[in-house]
Amino acid sequence: MRALRVDLFPPQFRDIAIRRIEVGSLEAKMNEHQIDDENVPVESADLEEQSAQPTDWDIRHWSELLGKTVLVMGIGVLMLTVLDRLAMVPFRLPDFWFPVRSLWWIIGVVGVVAGVKILQDNPRLHGWRPDRPGRRFRTLILYTREGCHLCDDAQELLQAYGRYLPPISEVDIDKDAILIAKFTTCVPVVEIDGKIRFRGHVDESLLRRLIEGSRPSR
Repeated sequence: MRALRVDLFPPQFRDIAIRRIEVGSLEAKMNEHQIDDENVPVESADLEEQSAQPTDWDIRHWSELLGKTVLVMGIGVLMLTVLDRLAMVPFRLPDFWFPVRSLWWIIGVVGVVAGVKILQDNPRLHGWRPDRPGRRFRTLILYTREGCHLCDDAQELLQAYGRYLPPISEVDIDKDAILIAKFTTCVPVVEIDGKIRFRGHVDESLLRRLIEGSRPSR
């Protein structure tokens, strides 16, 4: 197949053409290879279509937030009910509180039970497991930096799959000039067994494929 000559494009369109070629090349590599120990898709952040829709990680995040909110509200109602019974509420309760005073206990208990239930029904792996159990790989390094919220998300996701991955070695790139020059614009970066697998974002679906396609360590 003849190579596409980017220099034939007008200058204002060359960057777009180069970007399309890179994305097409990544997609072709993903379709060409089967998942195995040495041949796993890398760097999900380069695939444009993956950012177009919410991931399982986003859904779990909001579900967990809802569960915690309901749980805290239930506990708050129970505590307020106790203080009300002891006449120790440090502020005036709203008027709607008094007609249903006896029901606030029930509302508080329901809130606590519902919050716990939501959190229990929101396991990180959503029942997913690879065909072969056990840990994969030998080393896992997460390159991060202070104040990086994406790095925190990446670490939380990797920990959720900790039963299939080696312990996480976290490295702050700001403590090494070489790492700053190498990764300063793309943290978090995940290196597994010496290979860079993700930059800028850890895609959960690709992480699952990486785990599924690798043999458990013995």
